[in-house]
Order: sequence, then structure tokens, then C-alpha cells
Amino acid sequence: MYPSCPQEMAIMQAHTRPTRAAHSVRVAETAWQLARHWGDDALGAYQAGLLHDVAKAYTPDTLPMAVPDRMTTLWQAFPSVWHAFIGPDVVRACQLPISDAVAEAIRWHTTGCDRMSCLTQVVFVADYIEPQRPFANREQVAQLAYQHLEGAVLAIVSVTIRQLMGRCVPIHPQAIGCYNAMCRHGEGNGYQSIMSEGI
Repeated sequence: MYPSCPQEMAIMQAHTRPTRAAHSVRVAETAWQLARHWGDDALGAYQAGLLHDVAKAYTPDTLPMAVPDRMTTLWQAFPSVWHAFIGPDVVRACQLPISDAVAEAIRWHTTGCDRMSCLTQVVFVADYIEPQRPFANREQVAQLAYQHLEGAVLAIVSVTIRQLMGRCVPIHPQAIGCYNAMCRHGEGNGYQSIMSEGI
């Protein structure tokens, strides 16, 4: 049913712990299903799902490759999202060619951004709604994802921002950009009531 991606699977398993690897497989399968529903690149979604957390276990000091200065600065400011930004570099350092679209989906799977392709939205949402996520609103967002994909992105980024604000944690500018972009799109696309519904 799902694509065979032995290289991606091997790289993911080599760089992640077993529980993280199992999560990555579930994200890949969820992304594949969601991409097929929206008529997008299901193979690319599956690849990005497998590889999205490939750098999750690393810091700039433990990463088995040279880390650009800008990435060290990012780690210092936003350590919880750093893995997403460095992820495509880790994959390519393993000599695995990936498309720019897959790299973009990996890069923005945590923060989102103000200009998200359908594939990037799919992986962003799949990371949140994969079946074993413990989020209280997971099922509601999963249902929404098959009706209004951008609405699901809005619901997720809104929850994330509220949680970070409640903990007085800095919010990456791209997350704010994602929220603003989804709100603007929602005004004319029928899902502007999502936040008032409390999803």
C-alpha cells in the first residue's frame, strides 16, 4: 500500500531512536494518505514524513557534520525547532538526493511558514495528527484536514502559539508568519470560524 523507500528508511533509522523512528513511519503513512486525498505528491509526502525528524536527536555539538554559523545561532534562539531547519542538510550529507519540495516540507514541519506548498502543509499536519499523538484535539484536527487543509494548519499553529505564550517561550517568526497567512486565507475560504469553534 505504501511506497517502498529503503534508502530513506535506512537513513531515518540510523539517525533516530526506535520510538522516534516509529513516529516517523506513522507520519509518513498519514502524510501519504493526506497527499493522496488532496491530489498532491504522495511519494514526496511519504519521503518527507520518514525524514522529517532525522536531526531531532542532535545538537550543534553532536551533529556528525559541519554546522553553519547561522544554524548555531538558530539553535541558541530556538532549540526546539532547530532540527527541522537542519534536517534537509543532514539528509543531503547522507548522499540521499531529495527534491526541493521534500526539503521544504522537512524544514517547515515544526514552525510552518507564510508560504506553504500543499506538500509542506500535508507534512506539517501529518506530524500533528498521526494516530498515536496524545493531543486532545487530534481527532478534530484530523477530520478538518480532509475538509480544509489550510484550516487544519491554522488550528495547529494557533494551539502551538498559545502554548508557547503560556510558557513565556520565544515564538519563531515563521510560526507567526504561518498564523497570519492562514488567517488571511481563511477570510475568503470558509474556515474563518475554526478558532471560534475552539479546535
